[in-house]
Amino acid sequence: DSKGGAQEAIVFAAASLKPALTEVGSLFESDVGGSVLVSTGGSQSLARQIAAGAPADVFIPAGEAPVEFLTAEGVEFDDVVRLFGNRLVIVAKEGTPMPKSVA
Repeated sequence: DSKGGAQEAIVFAAASLKPALTEVGSLFESDVGGSVLVSTGGSQSLARQIAAGAPADVFIPAGEAPVEFLTAEGVEFDDVVRLFGNRLVIVAKEGTPMPKSVA
């Protein structure tokens, strides 16, 4: 049982994840008995803070570029897990010129 000792998790995450992490943090706190401190913002800005020494137990950026930046800065990770991916969708009114490709 992990409820014996209070734990604290410091999570840096993309701003878009704030609502989900608020809920997950509450579940962690009730299950583990510790606390979750969530810092959200722009992923690259958070990566710069981590590279400068800000403490973060977990980093959940929007995309891989911030992780590549941290690697280039010499920040080491215990583990990297790609959790999610998404596709951008363009929606337009009929007759609106659309690009054939954005690549």
